[in-house]
Amino acid sequence: MKPLFGFLPLPVAVFLLAFAVSAISGVFLIPALRRLKIGQTVREEGLKSHYAKNGTPMMGGLLFLTAMVIVGTPLCLAGYNLLPYMLVTLASGAVGFADDWIKVVRKNNKGVSGKQKMLLLGLVSVAFTVWCVFGGTDIARLVIPFLGMDQPWAVPFWLAVPLGVFILLAFTNGANLTDGVDGLAGSVTLVVLTVLGVIFSFRAELDTVRLFSALMAGAVLGYLLYNFHPAKVFMGDTGSLALGGATASVAVASGLPILFVLVGIVYVLEDLSVMIQVFWFKRTGRRVFRMAPIHHHFELCGWKENKIVAVFSGVSLVFGILAVLAAM
Repeated sequence: MKPLFGFLPLPVAVFLLAFAVSAISGVFLIPALRRLKIGQTVREEGLKSHYAKNGTPMMGGLLFLTAMVIVGTPLCLAGYNLLPYMLVTLASGAVGFADDWIKVVRKNNKGVSGKQKMLLLGLVSVAFTVWCVFGGTDIARLVIPFLGMDQPWAVPFWLAVPLGVFILLAFTNGANLTDGVDGLAGSVTLVVLTVLGVIFSFRAELDTVRLFSALMAGAVLGYLLYNFHPAKVFMGDTGSLALGGATASVAVASGLPILFVLVGIVYVLEDLSVMIQVFWFKRTGRRVFRMAPIHHHFELCGWKENKIVAVFSGVSLVFGILAVLAAM
């Protein structure tokens, strides 16, 4: 990739541009969301400490999606094949947007049902993995931890495709569950995207996904300016599902599903906490955690939101560094 302005590495320039666009978008989009009364409604069964958040503008994911489109489109026109990753991000975000719209604008707390949401995200995941098969990506070259990026395991497509679909669904859902504390989903995802960008730099053929990771990381950082506690805006399902689709798509396309389990460890823990809680409650009538997903458990244990964000982001960084070492 050629440096921008003759000296600035393109991923760095894209990161900075996306950050600026996302940050500037917030100046206009957040007041617009407030005027349209698109605000958060905390459920009665939710945490009492969150009741003060009622009315906070939602659909803040539009900030980083706007930045992705504005900065990413010229890159696509310049020959960088970011379009498939942008489309899976937008499609995942569209599923979340429908859910947010039904809940907030139509005042229907049920929103899009879980089955409908999984079906729609499943279609997005299948479409993307099919593109990976025919689009010349590394989906059939699975990187095994500690064997190095240059010694991937060749897997048959009949295994690579369902694995790709599973990773996309699992981590999109994981990102969605992580969004429950001011700044948490954005901070964790920022770490994930940064770590992935470092890993992608090990191989020149992964420059496209590295560029997309830089694009999304900058856009998410711009959004976080408004989302740290106390949050001025929430990303909603519009943002969380989009982030899950973005991160999982680059991991799948680059042959990194196994390493992604390390990089996205917080997503994994959030998924598992809900599965364990539901399974154990149905079986025994008792709870393993005070509340699931697991970040709410720590809230009920007395952790402040900023502490949860710091610890969970730190865990992501530690496991991310382990993933980088495993990829070398």
